Amino acid sequence: MRFISSLRSSNSYYSRLSDRRSSIHMFGLAAILILSLISPQLFGGRAIVSAEPSGSVQPKLGPLKGGSKADDPAIWIHPTDPSRSLMFLSDKDAGIYVFDFSGNQLQHINFNTRLNNIDVRKGFKFGNESIDIVAANLREVGKLAVLRINPNHNGSDPLSILAGPKSSGNDIASNSYGFTLYQRPSDGSVYAFDKPKGSGNIRQYLISGSGGQITVTEVREIKDVSIGVAEGFVADDQLGFVYFAEEGKGIHKYQADPDSENLNRLGFFASADGIGGDREGLALYACANGDGYLVLSSQGNSTFKVYDRKGSNSFRKTFSAKESSGTDGLDVSALAAPGFPNGFAVIHDDPGSQYYLYDWADIAGSDLIVCADGGELGVGSFVDVPNDHWAYDYIETIYQQGYVSGCSSEPLMYCPDQTMTRAESAVFIERGIWGADYIPAQPTLQIFADVAPWEWFSNWADGIWKDGYSAGCGTDPLIYCPLQEHSMAEGAVFYLRMLNGPTFTPPSPSGIFADVSLSEWYAPWVEAAYSAEIFPACQTAPDLRACPTAPLTRAMGAFMMVQAKGLSAK
Repeated sequence: MRFISSLRSSNSYYSRLSDRRSSIHMFGLAAILILSLISPQLFGGRAIVSAEPSGSVQPKLGPLKGGSKADDPAIWIHPTDPSRSLMFLSDKDAGIYVFDFSGNQLQHINFNTRLNNIDVRKGFKFGNESIDIVAANLREVGKLAVLRINPNHNGSDPLSILAGPKSSGNDIASNSYGFTLYQRPSDGSVYAFDKPKGSGNIRQYLISGSGGQITVTEVREIKDVSIGVAEGFVADDQLGFVYFAEEGKGIHKYQADPDSENLNRLGFFASADGIGGDREGLALYACANGDGYLVLSSQGNSTFKVYDRKGSNSFRKTFSAKESSGTDGLDVSALAAPGFPNGFAVIHDDPGSQYYLYDWADIAGSDLIVCADGGELGVGSFVDVPNDHWAYDYIETIYQQGYVSGCSSEPLMYCPDQTMTRAESAVFIERGIWGADYIPAQPTLQIFADVAPWEWFSNWADGIWKDGYSAGCGTDPLIYCPLQEHSMAEGAVFYLRMLNGPTFTPPSPSGIFADVSLSEWYAPWVEAAYSAEIFPACQTAPDLRACPTAPLTRAMGAFMMVQAKGLSAK
């Protein structure tokens, strides 16, 4: 069984010469040094990396042109049909242009106000749905724009606006300049980082789609280091880091999770390496196994600097891109797309205010790796549960063992971020008690006033009531509230009783959670579930927290069921 953990390693740029005996005279030592630089393989070392361009790559697609102030691109790869994948190309004055991988413009969204940068994330919880989004920082009005990506688009309707310049609750920094999204693997929460162009610190906001409305809540301010003008931001969701490219100095590295124990700067690099002028666009080529690279635009000399994704972010290579100069924004994908089986880069060309696409294999040459299988993170049984999802093992386990069938069959989906209802919990609990293939008998009489006999869940509600695991949610009349959503605390009750029987009562709590008052009805339940390893803490530092009123998602339900049943996770 697994939880997401950051992968850490360290690399070095330069090979070290073997120790030489002191009897080697200066001439011999000099000769050895010269030979080691010419042919480092002779000494088991690596060549010194040059800051000069080691290759100039030709575009494979483009130019793609929208307005006259092109700046920053973003990429969305369709989960099952790569031919429906999309590129979002921003224009500071004209909004977002949507293109396919044949170079056709499909849509144009104009916010009628200046925007700066855009980014994409999948699996954002919007009400009871899990959707993919593209977001932009609207610079003049200090708003976060959020648009829904339609995976079933017909070519003319890929995007629809959820929040824009006139929405409420989506305020970010005035004159927002640097911007990126980050998605926390442990629970799917999506955050935005942004920074005003002039003075002002970088701030982090939690983006919520609760109730079908976009709202943002500030959760963090980065002020341990003074960071000047910075526009190129990128977050590495898988490894848990966020990077801010300060135009005149270098790249600052931080933990991306606002609940991390260490929120101070972790590293600083790209201060030299032959960079000319501003450090502008910053993008991530991310392989599924944690390998990959950061790619930085060196605007002043129209080159691009490549750094290791892991460890201390060692400098690896410089390349130039024909047809693209003075680049502001770029995006890179390790996933395959039509015409680009090895991944690709979308790069802004400033003089033409346009974009070109370059094959990653051409960029990599013989110096860099190309991700295996097109960088695909992959999915298991469900198209919406990739194998890097924190609950992948638990979801696969209860599906493969027959306990659940998902939330949709065409395509097969699990809806991991959807909040569990009392009707769904009845299925989980009854099968947890009686076995994966159990189906309760259809009731002959209507037991609950709010559960009609023809409802799909009527036999499950009847079964869980007769077995003594639920008394319903009201007694006069007797009602079950089948569509009522569960909290984590309610989940603790259900799964503890699945483990210990319907009459189980937990011992008195000792008060281990900072956010659980001993006077609350659920205090003994969440402590007992935590002790039984059924219920995970939502925070461990600086204090232990349970978040008992948080929604019980279907992903968390899978985790609790595997733990309560003692199943062997995949």
